[in-house]
Amino acid sequence: MTNNKNQSNIQIEEIDLKEIFFTLLKKWYVFIITGFLCITFAVYYIFSTPPQYKTIGTVLVQSEKSNNSLGALSGSMPFATDFLDMGNAVHDEIIILQSKNILKKMIEDLQLQTSVFYKKRLGGYYQLNKSEPFIIIFPEHYKENLIGKLTIKVKKTKNVEWKIKFIHELGFTKTKFNANISDLSQSLTTPWGEFKFKENEQLIDPEYPNYTLKYITLPVKSRIDQYTDLLNISLSDKKANAIDIAIEGDNTYLNEMIINKIIELYELDKQQDQKRITGEMESFINKRISLLDEELQIIEKKVEEFRLNKNLANIEIQSRNAIEASRDYEKLITEVDMEYSLMTFIEEYIKKSDIFDLIPSNTGITDETLSNLIISYNYEVMEYLRLTRSTNDNNPHISQLKEKILLSRSNILQTITNMKEGTMLRRNDIIRKNESVDSLINNVPTIEREYIAVTREQEVKRNLYLFLLQKREENQLSMSTNQHVGKIINQAYTPGICIAPRKSVILFIALCLAGLISLAYIFIEYTLKTTIENRKQLENLTSIPVISNISIPKNYNSTTDLLNNNTINETLSLLRNNLIINTKNKYQTILITSTNKDNVKSIVATNLAFSFSVTKEKIALVNFDTKESKLDKYIESNNILGISDYLNDLSIKGENIAYKCNENPFINIFTIGTTFNNLPDLLINSRLNTLFDYLKQNYKYIIINSSPIDANCNLITLNQFTDLTLFICQQNTTEKTDIRQLNYLSETNNFNNISLIYSTECK
Repeated sequence: MTNNKNQSNIQIEEIDLKEIFFTLLKKWYVFIITGFLCITFAVYYIFSTPPQYKTIGTVLVQSEKSNNSLGALSGSMPFATDFLDMGNAVHDEIIILQSKNILKKMIEDLQLQTSVFYKKRLGGYYQLNKSEPFIIIFPEHYKENLIGKLTIKVKKTKNVEWKIKFIHELGFTKTKFNANISDLSQSLTTPWGEFKFKENEQLIDPEYPNYTLKYITLPVKSRIDQYTDLLNISLSDKKANAIDIAIEGDNTYLNEMIINKIIELYELDKQQDQKRITGEMESFINKRISLLDEELQIIEKKVEEFRLNKNLANIEIQSRNAIEASRDYEKLITEVDMEYSLMTFIEEYIKKSDIFDLIPSNTGITDETLSNLIISYNYEVMEYLRLTRSTNDNNPHISQLKEKILLSRSNILQTITNMKEGTMLRRNDIIRKNESVDSLINNVPTIEREYIAVTREQEVKRNLYLFLLQKREENQLSMSTNQHVGKIINQAYTPGICIAPRKSVILFIALCLAGLISLAYIFIEYTLKTTIENRKQLENLTSIPVISNISIPKNYNSTTDLLNNNTINETLSLLRNNLIINTKNKYQTILITSTNKDNVKSIVATNLAFSFSVTKEKIALVNFDTKESKLDKYIESNNILGISDYLNDLSIKGENIAYKCNENPFINIFTIGTTFNNLPDLLINSRLNTLFDYLKQNYKYIIINSSPIDANCNLITLNQFTDLTLFICQQNTTEKTDIRQLNYLSETNNFNNISLIYSTECK
């Protein structure tokens, strides 16, 4: 028995691909229905969904380090590429382009806080391309203080009336307000204030009154978050400093305006930064010029008074050459002193200024290293200030940039200190050279030497004054020049390629989904179905042999209808031959039962008895089914006695309850009798043994029609008298749990020689 059980488990685990194929083939209508529904839904989605397009604009980011006025006014000095980090610079520009400040200004300029949609009779809502048919005038400051979402639906009725519906959503709370107005010029008082409607005189479209219009107003913050998600700002090419600004949607006109406005605001922001830099430079130069002007007036007055008071004469010819040489050295000393003065001034300015103040670079510093350091420092400060306006202080890039600014500031101060020391060394060298010609001018009068000292100071102040005037003119020229740091490569444009909905992809997905749904439905149905569907499934559930297939007509009226049925007769003839000829055991007593309350087992029992009658031997057809009375049709007698009467009454003999069949002389029929209410009790009667002894002695074959296995009948009692038990398993009727019960009965040896007959319906 253990082997049989293992064999059963193995059969259950087997997968029959052929069975799966034919199971799916029988359910072809499921694929057709689900496919039709999915394709219909897909087509509806395609035609009801507005086509989506991708709008894109490209801007080239130019280096501010090379374009700002600080660098441009420092002369033809080459920029130190060591301080350039264009990768970070472009990344910073991307952050600025998608900053909340620019998005907020864009929303305000384009009035995007309120979106307008229209709904046709078929399809969903479509956003208007250009302008709405009429304008809603909100209560004062309502938009600025709006919390939640406000939807206004406007529809024109046949009665030339405007039906207006307000829906305010805040979290899960909805507040509704409905009103009808006859004239759009009429003001409307709502829980949120007084609203007015004004027709758009610039738009004349007779179709709009037939539309349902929907105005959706969101807080500015919500709109900013919305466009932050919609906008895609990224590098156009890793090798170039170009940035792509893209947005997807059905309203191409609006999307192009959004991208162009963002580029416009970006350039405006850059220009404002440039103006700020040049403005600070102008302020510095003007302060320095004002101070030098005062000093120059004082020194010129001093020179004039010296001339008048001392009554200077011309320098003697003999000392003229020596004096000229001395003046050359004095000029060099003057230039060195002016350079030292500039460095001292810048050093003091840096020490007194804030860390994020710009350092003037347009001061005449000739040292290329120091100029590059100052320009780089100013660029870093400008980038830091711009980023702090766009992002929060927690940005790691801002922290890194701040550390870089501190380091650059320290390097500048150290460089100035080193340059001052070098300048003093150069001055001392010039002085030593000048001492060689001092002997030549010892004879020059003291007054003349004093005059030279005074004029030298005058010359230094005058040269520095003229230099700063020149720089101021250059700075003003720079301010008047409109420098575009963001060069537009491509204005916002929309290719004519629809990116969504993609018809072929959607239809393919619909077909795949239809297939998956169909397979899932069939699988669930197959899994949840509790009855046997085919012979293969039956064989996989049990190790009990299935010895025959029988097809029963679908609409049969009685057992008699099947006696002349060729199909069932041929099937049972084969079964008979197997039982008589092809088996080693000789089966005399055959019990036929089932797990269902139907007539199939009675049909099989009756027709099997008729099939055995061809042997010209006596056949006993014994009925132990209390619910079956159709066998009485083969008997002419009324009030016939049966098995229950035999078991109850000792005077009744076996031949008294044997009735000849009207249809076949070789068959005797034993009915259940008239007193079968206590049949379970009667089955333990010793007369039952006597009855079967009589049957086996007088009949070649005994066919027993038993009650179903779930009926109130003791089949185990009858089993002791049988040689073979045939269970009828009917398609789509026999439960899988019944097969498990049969397996248990077989394993516990409660039945002798169990075999199965698989029954199906035919037309």
